[in-house]
Amino acid sequence: MSVTVASLGTKPLHFEVLATFNRARVARMTLPHFTASTPMFMPVGTQGTVKGMTTKQLQDLDCHVILGVLCKCASELIE
Repeated sequence: MSVTVASLGTKPLHFEVLATFNRARVARMTLPHFTASTPMFMPVGTQGTVKGMTTKQLQDLDCHVILGVLCKCASELIE
């Protein structure tokens, strides 16, 4: 299965499922700036898990995506 979705820029986002087993799947997501294979390692940038790491450490982990979460309660505290 292959899906192409128009993006905001001139290049499309392309998502292609390469293999499946039961509910699991292996896929390739092609973006204008990077091609990502799934599943992938995505550290979450909360509670100091990524904040305490250097750029070099993240590169050594082959980290291309960092999930950054800001909950509503934290944004209210900042105000």
